[in-house]
Amino acid sequence: MVESKVILGGLAILFGLFLILQASVMFGGSVAFEKIDMTYAEYAREGFNQLIAASALVAFIVLTLRDQHGAKSDVLLTLLHGALIVETLLVLVSAAMRLNLYIDTYGYTDARLFAYWTIITIGIMLVLLLANVLQRESQGVLMRRSLVVLGVSALIFNYSMPDALSARLNFKRAEAGQRYDLMSIHQLSEEAVPIVVRELQTPHVFGDMKTDSVI
Repeated sequence: MVESKVILGGLAILFGLFLILQASVMFGGSVAFEKIDMTYAEYAREGFNQLIAASALVAFIVLTLRDQHGAKSDVLLTLLHGALIVETLLVLVSAAMRLNLYIDTYGYTDARLFAYWTIITIGIMLVLLLANVLQRESQGVLMRRSLVVLGVSALIFNYSMPDALSARLNFKRAEAGQRYDLMSIHQLSEEAVPIVVRELQTPHVFGDMKTDSVI
């Protein structure tokens, strides 16, 4: 338990300093984006990659240390575990904000919807981990709950038909006069064909819309 406190305390401080120093870039949204030399795609991908790296590292450390000292721990150790998880949740918020800025600018694709799905799933998993730590439950309970969440989440994403959903959302953006990447239509699968055909036959859809071609 002593070694765990030293490791968690050091990491929590280091992680906290990183969040403080990078706060303007991570949470600044469009204001921060205008000050950096990145495209919208690069800005969103950087946030997503930070989330994946931070989540994997924190989950590995928390699960490994708890396997060593057991589910039972004192208040300080529990708080240190919790602090590290909460800091990771802040990275998740940053990733969601960056992705939202990207989609607000260029619209939806199945890949961007998958990124949203991944962020939401990771968020639920982190909350489950935090609850497991605070309630001092065994990690077996956490694993069973996590498997259920992953299974349900995968089914929801699969049955949402992401290509069709992205097409539907983009045409709504078009009707509202928002920017939309027309090139993404050519990358849609057959599941989106009925929606695309129906909407393209609607004259008002492309009336006043702004379009961009984005790679």
